[in-house]
Amino acid sequence: MNILITGNISSLALKFASEAGENSKVIIASGKLPKRRLGVNVHTYAASPRDKLFGRVIESNSFDAMVYFLARGEETDVSGGEVSVIGTSIEFAAALEHCRVRNIPRIVLVSSGEVYSGRPNEAALESAAPIPGGVGGCLIKTAEDMCKYYQIAILRSITVVHLPYVYFREPNDFDESKDSLITNIIYDAVSKKSVTLPGYPFTKCDFLSADDAAKLILLTADKRAFSDDVEVVNAGTGSPITFENLERMIKTDYPDVSVNYSNDDTDVPVPMPSESAKTEYDWTALERIDDDFPDMSFYYFKAPHNKGIIAAVKALRSRRTFFAVEFATATVLMQAVVMQFGTSMVSGLIDFRLLYIVILSTLHGIAAGIVSALLAIVSLMFSSLRGDWRTILYNPENWMPFAIYLIVGTVLGYTADKKRDDLANANEQLQI
Repeated sequence: MNILITGNISSLALKFASEAGENSKVIIASGKLPKRRLGVNVHTYAASPRDKLFGRVIESNSFDAMVYFLARGEETDVSGGEVSVIGTSIEFAAALEHCRVRNIPRIVLVSSGEVYSGRPNEAALESAAPIPGGVGGCLIKTAEDMCKYYQIAILRSITVVHLPYVYFREPNDFDESKDSLITNIIYDAVSKKSVTLPGYPFTKCDFLSADDAAKLILLTADKRAFSDDVEVVNAGTGSPITFENLERMIKTDYPDVSVNYSNDDTDVPVPMPSESAKTEYDWTALERIDDDFPDMSFYYFKAPHNKGIIAAVKALRSRRTFFAVEFATATVLMQAVVMQFGTSMVSGLIDFRLLYIVILSTLHGIAAGIVSALLAIVSLMFSSLRGDWRTILYNPENWMPFAIYLIVGTVLGYTADKKRDDLANANEQLQI
């Protein structure tokens, strides 16, 4: 499937591009493009729908669907598809016109539950007419009304996906931009020690993970059976919370953070039941903010100034050079400790060579376990047996430490590798 992505290229759009690009060809065309590479199947062009280059991109490719991302109220970085009169009336209209001319059969508009903010005490059903309560919701509704016109005028299948607040579970998904409420809460708590929530303590809200949101958008873009009317898909977790619940999550990890309220919830996306998502697309939100928030607070609250260092160390750990340096350092340290305590009582109580094997085999697997065992054997030969190979060869009693070292390194290394494989397989099954 070939997908065109345009509009507000925020972290959610990049998450969707990565999700869709695994099995599809994805082209991102927008006035603002990401700095990082998204994969071999994702191509980028710096062109908004009103640019001539945008038209040439569509002419030279065959697309099965266009996904347009409107900027939602929680996003502070809205360049390239902002929720404004220009963003809704001109940019989106230009994109729809390209779809009409080039006969793109499928259009998905990623919108927000803000359009229901005028009916906070009523169920935001997909059959209910949107009633926005604030300026942001009104501007988003303008784009959705345009979908209705083009649905009739160009006879295209258009799906509007309403999202609640979206949060990102991994630091890399932030893409160096503050484009979600949770992201801003974390940064404000770290830098200002003060957080302002956009509503009242009793205001109900819902938080959907970017992983779940991207999967739903991909399903709507890939759906084969289309209805004649504008199809509306509301995304919700089924477990909404209040801002008071969110305050307790923040206070649990950092009680010294001051939490305030704006006392204005006119643009807060209301919780929505996901009827069509479940019945038409067999989609259910799997992640929950109350489960994920402690992990996110660990990454961004605990060490916000060390994120670059931690990321660099993690990247370095994947390189063979760092592994060799780490292995050599551990070997030298082991030999130094053995030489230091070789004649003391500590040496009789603790086998430092065996401890060295246990640590390296557990951390790096069976290959490291075998190599560390061989190095420990060499160390033992030249330390205790003074390198006399005849003493080792003709006295079977001296073989026992060598056998133990090899067995421990092999067993622990194999166990560590197996656990990693099992975990990887479990993660793959959860993502299916």
